[in-house]
Amino acid sequence: MKERFIEAGEIVNTHGVRGEAKILPWTDSAEFLAKCRTLYIDGAPVRVLAARVHKQTVLARLEGVEDVNAAMRLKGRRVFIDRADAKLPKGGYFIQDIIGAEVATGDGGGVGKLTEAIEAPAPMV
Repeated sequence: MKERFIEAGEIVNTHGVRGEAKILPWTDSAEFLAKCRTLYIDGAPVRVLAARVHKQTVLARLEGVEDVNAAMRLKGRRVFIDRADAKLPKGGYFIQDIIGAEVATGDGGGVGKLTEAIEAPAPMV
């Protein structure tokens, strides 16, 4: 059974004095996370009032976070999205959904089960 909530990033800092949270996305792109209108922190829904991409992070104004002190209290917290809110492209998937899948060679020989996925930068050519 697929989990309803998907880990999408971590609040790594604040930005400015108005309480924006700086989120390091764990999604394919910061743009994907910036489009989310609701994030879940500690299991509670938090409405995103505004979000923009800044240097591969997301700067978000969150409902109930009015100043830098309130935003600082969120530092280190993980943010989640609801699977139902995520619009994946055709053929897209969440990494957490393929962990545990059987892995086979091109000719069908069994290799084992997928235990983790490591994201590495593309090689420079």
